Amino acid sequence: MGRLFELYAEPLFRYALILIRRADDAEEILQRFFLRLIRNRNLLQSVRNIKAYLYKSLRNEALNFIRESREECTLPDHLLEVPSKAQERAQAAEIEEALGKLPQEQREIIVLKVYENLKFREIGELLEIPQDTAASRYRYALEKLRKALEVRHG
Repeated sequence: MGRLFELYAEPLFRYALILIRRADDAEEILQRFFLRLIRNRNLLQSVRNIKAYLYKSLRNEALNFIRESREECTLPDHLLEVPSKAQERAQAAEIEEALGKLPQEQREIIVLKVYENLKFREIGELLEIPQDTAASRYRYALEKLRKALEVRHG
């Protein structure tokens, strides 16, 4: 169980930040998630794709938290890591702003694909949508991002 925590705590935390606005709430969700995982660790033996299972389970935990707290699901302020060079920081801010304007379903797929390196099959399993739907939402989101960035730069 410790190895799972070492491997997945950080990427799962980032994913929780996509679903929840504040870092302290994302931490609470992650703690709840791992406690539930420890209590039900015997279920892990039958899981074929542990990565997809963990992301889907965390998503369910986050959705339960949202329902309980009745807060909206929004993009966190610092989704992107801030690069060290001023120009890269400006580009990252532009991308973050454009990403924040995408519909939640497209934004979530971009983050899962680009930042968490999940395959469309895994994203489909996680979000309970067909693999092709995940791929098409990703393409539409990339196109919207491209157009938004082109508008800013003429």
